[in-house]
Amino acid sequence: MFVGSKPVQIDTNLADVTPTTINSVESADAIKSLQSNIENRVLILLSSTDEFNLDRAEELLREALTGLPNLEIHPDSDEIFDTLQVQLSPFRFNFLTESQHQDLIDFNAEQIAEQAKSQMLTLIGEPRILSFADDPLGWHSSALLNFFQQRAEDESWRLIGLSIARGAMDIRAQETLSQQLDSIFTNIKSTTEVSIDTSGVFFFAADAAQSAKRDISLISSISTIGIVMLLWLTFGSLRALGLPLISVASGVIFAAAVTHLIFGSLHILTIVFGASLIGIAIDYALHYLVHQSGSKERTIGANLFGALALSLCTSVIGYAALGLAGLPALQKVAVFSCSGLLMAWITVVVVGHYFTLTDRRVSNSLAWSAKRLSNALQTVSAKAWSLIVLVLALVGLYGSQQAENFNDDPRVFFNADPRLVESEQKVAAVATDFEPGRYVIVAGNSREEVYSRVSAFTAAVRAETQFKATDFRGIPLMLINEAEQRQNYLAMNKLYAAEGAAELLADNLGVDRNLVESAMLAYKNARDERLSPVQLQSLLNRFLPPSWFESEQGSVVSFILIRKGLNADAVSDVTATLPGVEYVNTLARTSAELQKQRSAAAAYLLIAIGLIAIILVIRYRSFSALSSLLIPIGSIAGFVSLCMVFGVGINLFHVMALFLVLGFGMDYAIFSREMTRHRNITMQAIVLSALTSLLSFGLLAMSEIPIVSSFGFTLLIGNLFNLIGAMILSNPQDTLQENHN
Repeated sequence: MFVGSKPVQIDTNLADVTPTTINSVESADAIKSLQSNIENRVLILLSSTDEFNLDRAEELLREALTGLPNLEIHPDSDEIFDTLQVQLSPFRFNFLTESQHQDLIDFNAEQIAEQAKSQMLTLIGEPRILSFADDPLGWHSSALLNFFQQRAEDESWRLIGLSIARGAMDIRAQETLSQQLDSIFTNIKSTTEVSIDTSGVFFFAADAAQSAKRDISLISSISTIGIVMLLWLTFGSLRALGLPLISVASGVIFAAAVTHLIFGSLHILTIVFGASLIGIAIDYALHYLVHQSGSKERTIGANLFGALALSLCTSVIGYAALGLAGLPALQKVAVFSCSGLLMAWITVVVVGHYFTLTDRRVSNSLAWSAKRLSNALQTVSAKAWSLIVLVLALVGLYGSQQAENFNDDPRVFFNADPRLVESEQKVAAVATDFEPGRYVIVAGNSREEVYSRVSAFTAAVRAETQFKATDFRGIPLMLINEAEQRQNYLAMNKLYAAEGAAELLADNLGVDRNLVESAMLAYKNARDERLSPVQLQSLLNRFLPPSWFESEQGSVVSFILIRKGLNADAVSDVTATLPGVEYVNTLARTSAELQKQRSAAAAYLLIAIGLIAIILVIRYRSFSALSSLLIPIGSIAGFVSLCMVFGVGINLFHVMALFLVLGFGMDYAIFSREMTRHRNITMQAIVLSALTSLLSFGLLAMSEIPIVSSFGFTLLIGNLFNLIGAMILSNPQDTLQENHN
């Protein structure tokens, strides 16, 4: 599909269905960058009890992955070590361990030289990673080793890191890469008999995309076939199918173009919900056709056009309210649906007369069904229904005060494949020592301020006996600030000045002093060399997600990771009193934000009802017109009450779907009021509309994606209540119903 000259981009970015949980703009931007980086990263774990098989599998896998143009393969641990050693070596004169600091205070150059000689001859101390010429005293090897706190590879596993160059969240790129990886994994497992596990957002997004594609195919196919058959049985004419199909097609195409133009892409959930747009967009064509073909009049009256226009307004109010949610995916749904409904409505109004059915053939079955259903429900008076609605509203109001009736767990977004979850856990067990989704954010207006706040955090942590320095990891904990680096450099003058420890060591070993001259010259040339956090981040970028961010305005945000198994929530108490230091529990924060969004959505729903009430009073110039609201209000209250009875936790997406229940209910109420001269025909149109909506929206309840299922379930139950309410309140003998010319 193309918009203009560009192909439509369909993405599966999980962030589009995740509320923003950070108030700071700088922190939010840093988290967004970090999230984007993480989305592109993939880890592959090879496991086997046979080390030979492991080595062979790793070699074959790296070779196979090299042939994929969209992947960057990270070096193995040895190569990473060697690369970082070379990159950090020019800055080696800026770093000292705590014991080295103390030695420079306690010992003179001769004592330091003697100590270095003793360690060389007795092999005491840490291994050297630099040559004698670069590090004659062995001090820099010890300091640089502090940067390499990696887990040593076990004989039973190998880990391969990948970065997806582009399109990690694009559904087309996902499908292609996912199929390629599956094929490679299958071949290697059959050849080497190793176990392969994977980790990365990519795999969960690809799995969600496949589920969504299956839903789109199933929902669209069944709803389209069902609606086409229903229309055929109702009108018995291919000509009658033209207006609904053209109006829906024009609405969907226009909606896709507008949404893509505004947002630059279509989210997969937009398409899933968009597949159900057929259920409401088709209503305009159905009411047009049913009233035109069922009426003895050869022309459509002004009342029908007025009803169509009022119906569009109320539906747009319902869908537009979705845009008030803080979720980008729902905002795209709002734009998609409002623009699609508008175009579908315009299509019916402009070209509807070309599809006029002069033979007025409407199925007797539809008329019979509508009449029987209406007669059965009209045994309930409007006053009795009003009382029922009041009771349901009170029950729903009571239930809204009980926390157990709601579900704000972020895991409501997707049902992840258990195999993916198990694989993710296996990789995490060997690939990382830090808590996923829990970290500390340190923000400031400069590097110095961030380092100062990190120092305050470190001091507070050390004051707590349950924490150790190694429980936390981050750029400002790995790298001292540039002022301290300068102090360290100057302190090393005792090592590299004339007659310093380096030259004295050469004398003690009985070797030519020329052997240490290169180190002394390098020290002299490094006078202005300082390693900044930005430089260290760039060196580590290929191997670790970014954790240090600087804006153009100079503000800085840094992340500090928390070791697994630590009482991470206790960190919250430490950070509570520290300015610029914030503990983040992503799961808890997202849950709290979802609760906030749900409460806000409920308030917006009341506002939408209020706006519609104003429209009704203005249109009918009577407060008695507000009785029409009994239809959607009864449906909303009925749905909430049923959820309470059956223990269904109401989530944000249930509430969002209630906006559409409101729109459908008002459609039925409006046509009942506007078309009172043709009540029987109107009831037929309402029944037909309800059937098409149940065929489209109701099928969403079958979705494997929980948020889509929540939407469908709400509309299935809510629209059944709408139909019942419309039938009851349409009783021509009821005093609540007014006649309008």
